[in-house]
Amino acid sequence: MRGTRYGWGNVLCECGEREDRDHVLLRCEKWEEERKVIWNAWSESGREGVLVDMKWLLFEDEGIEAVRKFGGETGWLEKRWREKREWNKLGGGGMG
Repeated sequence: MRGTRYGWGNVLCECGEREDRDHVLLRCEKWEEERKVIWNAWSESGREGVLVDMKWLLFEDEGIEAVRKFGGETGWLEKRWREKREWNKLGGGGMG
């Protein structure tokens, strides 16, 4: 996320809220339709009715695949990778 990964501080999402992983992956109204891929994977994992566990989402195969699909549907991941490349060109490198 721009607000945390690149040391940019409190960067805002396109919707006007602070951009962090929880906001983008779970709450941003802009991505509500595309986020269904995450909710479907969560439900298919047998965890329906329980709050999404960020550990599952970011570190378990089913969750990682759901995030990849979300990123593909939104174009969000590609946009952030482009921003990271630009950040590194400007001397902000050294981040993952």
